[in-house]
Amino acid sequence: MTMYEQPTKIDTNLGTYVFRPYTTSDLPEVCIAWQAAYKKPLAVDLWKWKYHKAPHGHQIMICVHENGEVAALYGGIPQPMRWQGQDLFLTQLMDLFSHPKHRRPLSGRGGLFVETARRFFARYAGPGGSAIMHGVPGERSYRIGARRLQYERHPSGIAYLTAETAAFTAKRHFSFGARLDDPSPHALNGLDQLSSTYPPGQFQAKRDSAFARWRFLQHPQRDYLLFRYRGRVAKTWKGYAGVSIAPPNATIVDLILPLSSRSRRDMLRKLAGDLASLGVTTMQTWLPDNGIYCRWLCDYGFRKAPEPLGLMPTIRSFDPTCPHPKTTAAFHFTMADADLF
Repeated sequence: MTMYEQPTKIDTNLGTYVFRPYTTSDLPEVCIAWQAAYKKPLAVDLWKWKYHKAPHGHQIMICVHENGEVAALYGGIPQPMRWQGQDLFLTQLMDLFSHPKHRRPLSGRGGLFVETARRFFARYAGPGGSAIMHGVPGERSYRIGARRLQYERHPSGIAYLTAETAAFTAKRHFSFGARLDDPSPHALNGLDQLSSTYPPGQFQAKRDSAFARWRFLQHPQRDYLLFRYRGRVAKTWKGYAGVSIAPPNATIVDLILPLSSRSRRDMLRKLAGDLASLGVTTMQTWLPDNGIYCRWLCDYGFRKAPEPLGLMPTIRSFDPTCPHPKTTAAFHFTMADADLF
């Protein structure tokens, strides 16, 4: 048994619990447990999109009582990334819960939820699996994870940034040989090359065409606008943004900025202009507080404001080939790495 391996079942005074990977046939019982845990129905179409249709599959461990009820679930989706010449995977953690009816067994050891998480790590983390696990829970969930599962706060924290579109459109500007437009679905392949041009040393889930199609074009409940920034003649992408609009506000859910300072400023000005024409007066986004993107946006007119949702980005490293904390300090995320927007 390795350092991560755990027994597949536990006998308690309330019966036997089995730990195993989720299968699609488990969805009816997951719906029942979800509603009990979150006090609201599970949106089945959203669940199927999030896990069954994810470009690189899903990672879900469940704890099942001998009567067939799902007692706990620990889930996420793997995403490819590249770090210093290595092709790795990280896992975006989501939908973590335990059924209130089954919280008494093992309560002194963190309960069945913690035991389910440990088996999740045993199956999906480490060499040959995901090098990094990360998520954006609230404070209560973070405290449980920090105490029982070695969660760490993201070294860069989180910044909530806002800007008025008028502040960008009112600025003087010079003609620039680039354009911002809405790419057609078949043109998203340009993202495949752009995703390899992150700032040096940035550690992030890959933003390729498969990700963009799934995350923004196939979402069953939300509509997004995708913006492509490119030269007027050349077809090479220089930047991109995925935006959710609810006038007068717009959330920049995902963002890749050009490497040139002049191009970054031009892209943001054009983005603000297009959003203003749709009735948007305020833009908002969430980014690592000490990251380069936060510095760039603040340089060009965004400002930090109190974080309104109580988000607490967490991270745990499992692969010794990823030097920690150097790797995690370089780890970049956007709200596309969460299921909140």
